[in-house]
Amino acid sequence: MKPITNAAALASSTKAFFTVQKALPLLNDGGSIILTGSAWNVKGTPAFGVYGATKAAIRTFVRTWTTDLKGRHIRSNVDDWSALRFRRVEFIKQSKQ
Repeated sequence: MKPITNAAALASSTKAFFTVQKALPLLNDGGSIILTGSAWNVKGTPAFGVYGATKAAIRTFVRTWTTDLKGRHIRSNVDDWSALRFRRVEFIKQSKQ
């Protein structure tokens, strides 16, 4: 486990939180907040504990913002590109059959 990597992962998720917090007054009603997630937040992979925890924190932030910002009709979402890539590969495989 590398302390620098853990610090960088923690800084990344807190930076996302504070960025959204500062941008909220500038965001139009009906706008969108989209953050990047990862499948690592649901997997118990060795040496990826802190990274997975930070991605789980981002997912939790987004779930909370969805309910908190409902009155302003601001939607929030987490895109997990690794899951999308997997689904695309599965779709291509099924199409070829």
